[in-house]
Amino acid sequence: MIQRIFLVAIAAGIAAGIFVTLVQQWKVIPLINQAELYEFSDGITIHSHKLSDLEQAILAEENKNTTQANTETTQANTETTENDQESWPQDGIERTLYTLGANIVTGVGFALLLCAAITMRGKKIDVKSGVLWGLAGFITFAFAPAIGLAPEVPGTEAAWLDERQNWFYLTAVATAIGLGLIIFKKQYMIKAVGVILIALPHIIGAPHPDEYAGSAPAPLAAEFAIHSLFASLCFWIILGAIAGYYFYKLDKNPTYS
Repeated sequence: MIQRIFLVAIAAGIAAGIFVTLVQQWKVIPLINQAELYEFSDGITIHSHKLSDLEQAILAEENKNTTQANTETTQANTETTENDQESWPQDGIERTLYTLGANIVTGVGFALLLCAAITMRGKKIDVKSGVLWGLAGFITFAFAPAIGLAPEVPGTEAAWLDERQNWFYLTAVATAIGLGLIIFKKQYMIKAVGVILIALPHIIGAPHPDEYAGSAPAPLAAEFAIHSLFASLCFWIILGAIAGYYFYKLDKNPTYS
């Protein structure tokens, strides 16, 4: 059984990782490149207002450090041309390959969770039901968290990382349990508990700074969030479809069960 789960997860993770990388290269990476131009351009304009005193102090200190670093870098570049420090990974094929590798590893990890959930459910599935499982994964790990914490372009100011991580974990767990209660339970009271669980993180509210702040303009940030969710949707649909296909095949030929 464990070997079966690993085989399906590896196949689904690789396929989903490759596919989502192609989608990202098409829709997401160009927006990241645009945002980085705003982030690293001279005379950055922060699109925000009414920052708290602490945030203003932090931002002023960061700008001071950035200006000093840029001055030192400029002086170093004057002395050395081809051997100066380079970003890692390099733009182009190197960055694409690292993105592909990260997506495949992520795909296998999420596929293990998905396959474990399917196995615990104990029902035979096919491609169609696999896609539904994938949609549930998308809602749990992408769509529901994005309602409170949308994907952010480089250069966007945000709340503290640990606060955002904790809210993401709460949202993912609550959404997964809530969907399970709504879909798999027949009692309406239990379904109502599922709805409350899904709504609970959003009632609590995601952590945010007082106002939007970032080097990239708001329309670019919004476009990035939409395309990132589209890429995630493609990822989970492929993940679920491939998992459903291989589970169906292995059920017909249970060599590795």
